[in-house]
Order: sequence, then structure tokens, then C-alpha cells
Amino acid sequence: MRQFKPGDSREVVSILVNNEMDVLARLVTLFTRRGYNIESLKVMSVGNPDMSCVKIEMYGAEDDIGQMIRQTRKLVDVLDVTLIEPRCAFEESVSVAQ
Repeated sequence: MRQFKPGDSREVVSILVNNEMDVLARLVTLFTRRGYNIESLKVMSVGNPDMSCVKIEMYGAEDDIGQMIRQTRKLVDVLDVTLIEPRCAFEESVSVAQ
């Protein structure tokens, strides 16, 4: 398991995926094989039954996060990957809960 290091930052990655069997398992496997601990995971519908949005919160160095994003984009059922501001992700979660 990758250890938290000084200088690591909290990042939230938003991943738009095809709503297919085993997509979540492939995403989680990609992160864990590279030693990342997923701090939080949220899966939401996006209004289209063929797609879902997966948000993964993790800690890491900027270069490592960039590498994870590039590798995530290579997965077959991944449509889009965006690094989002952690504060925005939190505010969005709070508004959904209300």
C-alpha cells in the first residue's frame, strides 16, 4: 500500500463511465494495483441509464495523480476523466444530501 507522504494532496477524480458490468471493479483494481488507497468512492446516475459518474477521493503527489488519470482514460468503458476541486466535490455532496 502506498504510504501518505509530505506534499501529497487530496484529490477527487470524476470518471464518466458506461453503465456496464464490472466497470467499478476494473476502476478499483487499477487504483489498488498501483498502491493507492481510495479514501471515498461515490457512484451516481447522470440522467442517462447507459452512463454513470464515479467520484474517487485519494491522496497523492501531483505527478502520480496525473499518471493515474492517464491510465484510467485507457480503460474500455471510461468516457471521460476530470480532476475536480476537492472543495467543490464536498459542497456538491452536501447539496445532494439536503
